[in-house]
Amino acid sequence: MSDHTIREHRRFLTCLEPIGEKELYQLKKTDDVLVKAEGRKHGEFGEQRSICMLRLFLQYLENEGHPMPFKWERLEVPYVREKDQYYLTPAEFEDFVGKMQDNFYGLRDRLLYELLWSTGLRIGEALGIDMKDVNFQDKDIFVHTAKGGEGDKVYISDRLEFWLKKYLEKKNGLPDQSEALFVNYWLGDLKRLDKICARKRLLAYRKDFGIIKKMDHPSFRRGFATNVIENGAHIKEVQYLCRHTSERTTLLAYVKFDKLKVRNVHNRIYSQEPKNYALEVLMKSVGSHNKEE
Repeated sequence: MSDHTIREHRRFLTCLEPIGEKELYQLKKTDDVLVKAEGRKHGEFGEQRSICMLRLFLQYLENEGHPMPFKWERLEVPYVREKDQYYLTPAEFEDFVGKMQDNFYGLRDRLLYELLWSTGLRIGEALGIDMKDVNFQDKDIFVHTAKGGEGDKVYISDRLEFWLKKYLEKKNGLPDQSEALFVNYWLGDLKRLDKICARKRLLAYRKDFGIIKKMDHPSFRRGFATNVIENGAHIKEVQYLCRHTSERTTLLAYVKFDKLKVRNVHNRIYSQEPKNYALEVLMKSVGSHNKEE
């Protein structure tokens, strides 16, 4: 379990305080109203996450052998409107990166976006890459995963290799050096580029380029997954490339579909010229009769 998940669990455990003075046998299913009221203080998804935390807590107590006053499965998780999730299309990506400058910061940011687009890395994973993690011989990059674990590798395409080498030429020419791949000067010191600075740079590009569509770092990852599956990859292959434990996560959270494309696919499959089955039966019967003669 990652540090972020632990912090979030601790945060939503506070939503159980309204029922904290009750004995376990005194709990009622209707007490979820108190928990949801406390959860609303944590934003739009607070109710949902507070009830999930209550379900997890009761499930833990049940596994420990404590008698339950009711089945925790009966606690219904509140419906929450699905988040608006944006993704980049190949044309939008090419238009975006094509406007970037050829100086050090322009090449650094271009490489970052090329990396996110062609590997599906999370922004934290990309910014955590060190120089020693890049292996040009095997054409892969070792990734220190943001979700915990031992890490994994992503592939270097020919296009990504081009921008990597072009950026490294500029980086190696700097008076200061750093083990980090993506660096930034801050108060005269060369440091690793952090998420806050990277986000500000992306927002500045959107403004400078006049991009109206909402665009954030996860939109590159969602665009990667959608682009790969639209080019014929199996969902299991996309799951592997995105490093998800379940293909359900890949489908629900990352793979986005254009409704017009879905309609065209349906028409292509089911709008073929219908067969004249009566004529086929007649021709078969005539053929069999001729053989008998």
